[in-house]
Amino acid sequence: MVSLSVSNKRYTYIHESGSKSTREAIDIHHVIINGSSGTGYARRWGLGFFLVFLASSMYFLLGKDNPARTLSWGCLLSGFLVMLHSRKFVKKESVIILPTFGIQLETQYLRYALSI
Repeated sequence: MVSLSVSNKRYTYIHESGSKSTREAIDIHHVIINGSSGTGYARRWGLGFFLVFLASSMYFLLGKDNPARTLSWGCLLSGFLVMLHSRKFVKKESVIILPTFGIQLETQYLRYALSI
């Protein structure tokens, strides 16, 4: 049973309690991140393409003959791409408070299926 719900453009907060007999025993709080699931995906790939463009333009502008410069840009670019690819986007976070057992934290992530 939802007892309180507050929402704005970015987040939705829901306070949920169980039946009347367990209302004082179990306390559940949800924070849901609003927005389309494609927004984070498009932003991630847009930043990746920008980094590829930046690295290639710096490679051609600063000189092609220096292998140390090429290696450093390659390592920097691959590090950014790995960081962008491994980042998890949060969809929903929940806190469940049980007086006898303690606090349980749950996090749900968005899942992207990439087909190459």
